[in-house]
Amino acid sequence: MSESPSDAHVLVGLLGDEPIARTEEVAARLHVAPDVAERCLAALERDGLVERADGDAWRPAELDPGELRELYPAVAILESLAVRRCPAFGAAALAELRAATARLRAAGGDPLAAIDADYAFHERLTVDCGNPGLLEVLRSVKRALVPYERAYMVDVARIERSAGQHDGIIAALEAGDHGLAADRVRENFISSLPDVASQFRDAHSG
Repeated sequence: MSESPSDAHVLVGLLGDEPIARTEEVAARLHVAPDVAERCLAALERDGLVERADGDAWRPAELDPGELRELYPAVAILESLAVRRCPAFGAAALAELRAATARLRAAGGDPLAAIDADYAFHERLTVDCGNPGLLEVLRSVKRALVPYERAYMVDVARIERSAGQHDGIIAALEAGDHGLAADRVRENFISSLPDVASQFRDAHSG
């Protein structure tokens, strides 16, 4: 199943800001009946994105440092490959990338909005690569990244740094240098890994 920016937003925001949410609370957020919310949560549980806390309570799945070390390099390789395969980016595509980056900058203090904008940027960056199989795998890996991205996007300075890296990617694409753009995409992901790992350690210390 393809993952859109709005899907990522829902996955992150489903349980709200509290560590645990009841099925009825999730149903209210989604504006659906509790039994529908239960089925949605059960599907996310099968995907490893949420876990049952107690009875009808749910919480985000525990972050896994081993998975973290696998996912970020994987998405860096896949997305940089997709960028290298893309045709030249015209004015309209570059404008979409700039708009998504502007939304990312404006999202400081709102991790949900930041993730939504970041996914919009990376989706536009790769959508024209001409390889549906590659995109399917990339979206699957990025779906697994959503809980880790939530940990990353809580920090305004990290958001600004990521937006600056997006600026560099756009500049390379505007110059027609897809190789440099791909290298900068890889750096965008790899440079995030220490910060996400640090967030993981902080969340599990004490």
